[in-house]
Amino acid sequence: MRVPSLVSLKQSYLNFISIELKLLETFISAFVDLNQVFYFLAIAGADFVTVATDTRMSAGYSILSRTQSKTIKLTDKTILTSAGMVADVETLHKNLQFVIRQYEMQNKRSPSTAAIAQKLSTALYGRRFMPYYAFNLLCGIDDAGKGVIYGYDAVGSYDTVTYGA
Repeated sequence: MRVPSLVSLKQSYLNFISIELKLLETFISAFVDLNQVFYFLAIAGADFVTVATDTRMSAGYSILSRTQSKTIKLTDKTILTSAGMVADVETLHKNLQFVIRQYEMQNKRSPSTAAIAQKLSTALYGRRFMPYYAFNLLCGIDDAGKGVIYGYDAVGSYDTVTYGA
């Protein structure tokens, strides 16, 4: 029986590390290649919320579309604007719309902005191990009639802010 030398073990280990790094690089480059960055801004006031977004979808230095919407109306008092990878943003928007429609059919009324904020947080946290590559601002009018903005990270942590970008 042949016992491997220290040099051959070291070389095997280095080959293994090299393969792992290549796989990690491929995984990361997939997100970088698909990463379409969006820009948005929201400001809340005493009885209003203003949201501004660009309409470009880009990959690297290439502009793929100039008409990509980043904002979606969820209820009469609530909108969601998102930045990140287009596929994840659209999936998140569609899933949240579906949940809100279910709520409206069961309860015969629209959910409040605060309830949607909690639901969005729960939806993002539910995917924390493979999160949506989406960063969100949920904007709307609260129950007291004041403008409110909730800012989110990718795993659902959120805070109430008066402005966000």
